[in-house]
This record gives sequence, C-alpha cells and structure tokens, in this order.
Amino acid sequence: MVAGVVAAAFLTVAAQPSVEAAIRIEEAAAAAHGHGHEDGTEVVSRAVQRGPGLFGAYALTGAGFGALLGTVFVVAGRRRG
Repeated sequence: MVAGVVAAAFLTVAAQPSVEAAIRIEEAAAAAHGHGHEDGTEVVSRAVQRGPGLFGAYALTGAGFGALLGTVFVVAGRRRG
C-alpha cells in the first residue's frame, strides 16, 4: 500500500503536467470543431481524478499486489517444508 502511495505521489509530480497539457489540447480541438460534452457536465471532475482517485487506486492496487505476493510466499513456504 505504501508503494502505491509513493507511485501516486511520483505520478502527480512527473506525469500530471503532461496529462493536463493533453487535456487542454483535446478541449481546444473539440471546441474548434464544435464537439465536446453535450450538457457541459463531468461524471468525475479532474480534481477528484488527480487527487483521491489517483491515490486511492494506486494504494488499493499496491495492497492487492502485496496480498497476492504474501499469499504466494505462504503457499510456497508450505510446499518447501
């Protein structure tokens, strides 16, 4: 779980500026072509996506992989004796 939080913190610093730039480019292109959200509403805001959503997803993924790895070690340890 700690590894997931560390990964999310790194992505916040390293990747989010590129993601935000890409979103601005997409929004500008959609506005130029008359496309976009029909009613202007978002299902999940960017603030939630880049904050609690990012950290929550990575923490849960880290915890899941940690549990899986722990289970593999327990099963492997029982077989070795």
